[in-house]
Amino acid sequence: MATTLKQQEAIPAERPEVTQFAHWELPTGVEGHGVATVNVEAVWQRLESWIAYRWGERSVIWTVQGGGEWQAPLYPATIATIEVWQDDAWAETTLTAGPLGGLDTTDGETYRVTATVGSTDDPPEAVQEAFRRLHEYSRGIAEQFKDSFAYIGHGDGETRIAAFAAKAMSLSGAADLLRKYRRAGNVAI
Repeated sequence: MATTLKQQEAIPAERPEVTQFAHWELPTGVEGHGVATVNVEAVWQRLESWIAYRWGERSVIWTVQGGGEWQAPLYPATIATIEVWQDDAWAETTLTAGPLGGLDTTDGETYRVTATVGSTDDPPEAVQEAFRRLHEYSRGIAEQFKDSFAYIGHGDGETRIAAFAAKAMSLSGAADLLRKYRRAGNVAI
């Protein structure tokens, strides 16, 4: 089996529009904290770090080495060029299709695969709901602890705020909704 040594993924020009949960705002003239905002791009990046599927097209370059079948680890992928490292330079080449839908590579060779990854379709409802949950959870963390330091509490009862953020995918419920999108090829989109 060929191994992906390196993956260089660009940020897409556009992200899908997902309707966020509606929040009430304080009436005009009322003093208060206001509603914390969370960067939508950061939420998408966090969500995408959890799954193999992409929405919003972007370029990706993989460096692959070894013999056997190689499959693009992100989906959907449209391969533009395949190059092999020969005589201290990249040279364009072609590879045959493997039995599992990937590309057959030659042992001892290093390849550079350039592709466009991502769908322009709207994400399935489960992915949109995962985005909403992760966004809402992150917004809640930002709102709850926006004036706090890294720790809340005293003595043995200290709670580290960073721990809540680090577990956001699980604690928000987004991870459960994204389970079938973890590996490319698990679902048809």
